Amino acid sequence: YNREAIARYGATIADVNRSVQAAYAGSVAGQIFENDRRFDLVIRLNESQRNNVDELGDLLVELPSGQQVPLNVLARVAIEEGPYQIQREDAQRRITIGFNVRGRDVQSIVEELQTKVKKQVQLPAGYYVTYGGQFENLQQATKRLAIAVPAALLLIFVMLFFAFRKFKYCLLIFSAIPLSAIGGVFALWIRDMPFSISAGIGFIALFGVAVLNGIVLITEMNRLKAEDNSSSISEVIAQATETRLRPVLMTAAVASLGFLPMALSNGAGAEVQRPLATVVIGGLLSATLLTLFVLPSLYLLFEKKKIQIPMKPLLIIVMMLSTWSLQAQPIKLEKLLALVKEKSPILKVGQLQEKYYTALKGTARDIPKTQLITELGNYNSFNFDSRVSILQPFSAGMVYRKQELVLNSYLHTAEANTIIQQQVLEKMIRQLYLELQYLMARKKILERADSVYESFQRVAQLRFEKGESNLLEKTTLDNQVMQNRQMLLMNVSDTKAIQLEISLLLQDSISIVPAEELVTAQQLYDTALLQQHPELQYYKAQEQQAEAETQLAKAKLKPEWLIGYNNQSLMGWMEYKNRSERFFTAGDRFSSVTLGMSIPFFNKAQKAKVEAANVQEQVNRANTDITALRLKTQLQQALQHRDKFNSSMTYFKNSALPQSNIIIQTANLNYKNGQISYIEWATLVNQALGIQMQYADTQRDHQLNEIQLDYLLQKN
Repeated sequence: YNREAIARYGATIADVNRSVQAAYAGSVAGQIFENDRRFDLVIRLNESQRNNVDELGDLLVELPSGQQVPLNVLARVAIEEGPYQIQREDAQRRITIGFNVRGRDVQSIVEELQTKVKKQVQLPAGYYVTYGGQFENLQQATKRLAIAVPAALLLIFVMLFFAFRKFKYCLLIFSAIPLSAIGGVFALWIRDMPFSISAGIGFIALFGVAVLNGIVLITEMNRLKAEDNSSSISEVIAQATETRLRPVLMTAAVASLGFLPMALSNGAGAEVQRPLATVVIGGLLSATLLTLFVLPSLYLLFEKKKIQIPMKPLLIIVMMLSTWSLQAQPIKLEKLLALVKEKSPILKVGQLQEKYYTALKGTARDIPKTQLITELGNYNSFNFDSRVSILQPFSAGMVYRKQELVLNSYLHTAEANTIIQQQVLEKMIRQLYLELQYLMARKKILERADSVYESFQRVAQLRFEKGESNLLEKTTLDNQVMQNRQMLLMNVSDTKAIQLEISLLLQDSISIVPAEELVTAQQLYDTALLQQHPELQYYKAQEQQAEAETQLAKAKLKPEWLIGYNNQSLMGWMEYKNRSERFFTAGDRFSSVTLGMSIPFFNKAQKAKVEAANVQEQVNRANTDITALRLKTQLQQALQHRDKFNSSMTYFKNSALPQSNIIIQTANLNYKNGQISYIEWATLVNQALGIQMQYADTQRDHQLNEIQLDYLLQKN
């Protein structure tokens, strides 16, 4: 369009387009009536003129003024290449290229097309290629299929569980699904078909049909087993397979033959029908054949008695792994206590607290800052004078002495607290070390019992095979062996837990093993040492700290002092004592000394602090008395327990332990000779082993009581 010419003639682009449209497409010039019908009268150029571009330029365009001008005056007429249609989507121009596919699946043809477009087509900036139509539908269907297939499998499993009420039977029948999937995939590979949506739908249908074979077989096996308990599992499986062979084959044959026309189809829609039918037929064939062999075998394994896993090799493996996991180091108790004192972070915190209060002692004589004051101006006369003053406030001497006593009491309290932490930590280490010794003693008893049970387990097996005993005797002894080995495993786990706790206290990854066995030892104590116990000393230190704080609060009721020195100028005429006068300049200086006192007239708040400090003294004295009474009670209890444990240890050493060994030897001999039954033998052996376990328990309790006595009465 020549917009300048159009504007010059007073026309518009719509006028030009209307003339072109009337010439080529036609324009309604009027109407013709024929009876009751009405027809539009359309005029346009004839065909020869429409095909001639030059004549288009001579086309007259009517102006608003009524004049007419040729089209070539208002526009340039020429033939050029361009899009025949412009489409837009999401405010962007779009070029659509469509094609149909026969004999191939959409997925493979689009993947091939994507490869060629990537290699051969160079798109301008801002242009990109998208693939829609059936391929887009395929992508959406694939996403839906990824949800539908797992949902179908889950639904099948749930329905099986509702039918059989046992998890193992659901798994058995569910095994037909992977077996059928093998056949479906193999059939697609044989026919050279790719996986498609229709094939996925075929797998869903296949899974539902494939489990029918398993349901038929498992139901029949369970029925036969319930009706005849005397038959073995193998006989039940053979009879059920023979009875249900025809229904299984018919199920597969009917479904396969029903899908056969779809598998051989070549007409419209064959691309969808063939993969679906191929998957179903191939899957049913493989599922039927494999189910007849695999499912009975799995049923036989599931229905057999649980296989007994030998615990002794397992126990050895666990113990070896626990030994390799941490480097076990035999160590004596004294060395372990020394390591704890050296490495324990708890003691390091206490030592740092002592250093803090030691450094804080330097703040006892905390004298206030010195004040330096300068004064300039006409403070004496009209002359400009200057004054310099130095002032130093300070408390009474007793305040600084009391502050020093308070800080010393803080340090003594921190030292007493560190000693308590050390004593408690040593007590914990002794108890953990004793627990390891106790577990070692139990382990030896359990290992000795294991050897006894294992040897007689073989005897019980031989007697059962010869018919000299029943199944109850053999099963009970097997259970006794398993129970004893389970206790050994628990012993290993408990030992490892205590080793980890000691490693945590040491802040080290080493694994501690006691170098000494569990023994009974006791020493004499002086009960007067109870008054020197760290807890009692700690509360006494707190009592002294409260007394020092009270004295400091009282000392702060005393007046505070202020001393100063002034140097100033007094410019002007001044008269001496002899009545002579002299003019003093700025260089003439006059000095004076200041002495002041701060008296606490309003001392109600400070007196309240003194009263509160007195109350704190009473609280600390009460805590000291309570602690002394508690420690005394604990000492009396520990001494009573010592007498009780000494009596028990005498009984075990002189009577119970020797008798337990005799009981085991005699019971073993009589059982081998057939003089006693297994029940009698097990009762006697368990009684003897129980005595040995009780002896180990008593040893541990006795030594725990000795650790408590050592904690109460040892010297600091």
